[in-house]
Amino acid sequence: MSQPAQQPPAATPPKEAAQVPQVAPSPLDRFEAARDRCVKMFGSEVRFMEEATFLLAAVNNTPALQECTPASINGVLLSIASTGLSLNPVLRLCYVIPRNIKVKSANGGEKWEKRAQVEPSYMGLMKLATDSGAVRSFEVHEVWGGDDFEFDLVNKRPVRHKPYWTIGQQRGKLIGVYGFATLADGSVIPEHMGADELAKIQSKSDNRGGAIFTDWQGEMARKSLVKRLQKYLPRTEQSVKFM
Repeated sequence: MSQPAQQPPAATPPKEAAQVPQVAPSPLDRFEAARDRCVKMFGSEVRFMEEATFLLAAVNNTPALQECTPASINGVLLSIASTGLSLNPVLRLCYVIPRNIKVKSANGGEKWEKRAQVEPSYMGLMKLATDSGAVRSFEVHEVWGGDDFEFDLVNKRPVRHKPYWTIGQQRGKLIGVYGFATLADGSVIPEHMGADELAKIQSKSDNRGGAIFTDWQGEMARKSLVKRLQKYLPRTEQSVKFM
C-alpha cells in the first residue's frame, strides 16, 4: 500500500521586531542648532539647558518673539554664552527684544525681517565691566521731584541728596540721574544726565513708544548713564557688543 505524501512542516511565523519606544520631541529641540557651540562656551550642558529654558519661556510669553526668525532666536543663546550674561529673570541682567531689521533679500532687493536680540539692562552692563576687571564698582542714582538735592557741576558730584521717601515727600517727575565708576586703579569717573538728555535718548530708541520707558523709567535712566560712562572706561570684547 502506498504511503501518503508527508506534508512539509508549517512555516514558523516570523517574530515581530521589538518595538522601540518613541521619544517625544522636546520643546528645547528648537535650539539644537546652537547647542554644541553654546555648551562649549558655557562649559556645561546644564547651563545650556537652563538658559534655553529661560529663552523658551520668554518666547512663549511674548507673541512678538514668536514671529522672529529661528536663526535669531538661536543667536540669542550664542550671545548669552559669549558674554557671560544670563536670561534668568530673577537676575534681570538682560532681556530678549524683537526688532524689525532691514536685510538683503535673495533677489538683491531689501526686506524687513523680525529678529530677536539681546538687550542688557544697566545691571548687565555693569556686570560686563566689572567681570573684565577693568572696573571695580559702579554707583548710580536717580533724582526725582521731591528729593532734597544740590549738585556741583564742576566736580560732577552731589553736594546733598536726600531722596523724597526719606524726608516724607511724594515722588515727582524724574529730574535726572548721576553716578560713578571706580576703576581698578582706584580712580573715579563721575557722570550725570538731566531729564532732557534722557528724553532725547528715548526718542532715538527703536522701542521709544514701548511700555518699558514708562514702567521702568528709573531703570532705563540708569542704563543710559551706565552706557555714557562706558565711553570713558577701558573697553572689552563683551562690552563693545552692546555699546
